[in-house]
Amino acid sequence: PSGDGLILDVSTRKVFLEGRPIVLTKLEYGILRLLVRAKGKALSNAVILRHVWGQGYDTEGLVKWHISNLRRKLEDAEGRIWIGTIHGFGYRLLRPITVVAAPPLDIPVVREIDGGREAPGLLLG
Repeated sequence: PSGDGLILDVSTRKVFLEGRPIVLTKLEYGILRLLVRAKGKALSNAVILRHVWGQGYDTEGLVKWHISNLRRKLEDAEGRIWIGTIHGFGYRLLRPITVVAAPPLDIPVVREIDGGREAPGLLLG
């Protein structure tokens, strides 16, 4: 994709800034996708931990460290800040991000059925 700003392609899990691809880790992508889904609302560190890392993580330093890396990777020529800090609480997106999503596909696949035989089926998103 070309264009200005930040683009999140959820069908390919790719991110583009000013038309150039940005390589994110799985966790960085998860944080960005969660912030996009929140549509500018502030998310607490605990919510980010639970949704990106899952249950059993309680180290808010993980969120801070990954947000720092994400901010560094999202630096652009104009010095725009994409992720804001809500001190003592968490983070939120500061500006709109373009989200690109392909329509769901019905892709024929082979799946196992009773008796170990294979039969055509559908892969549903």
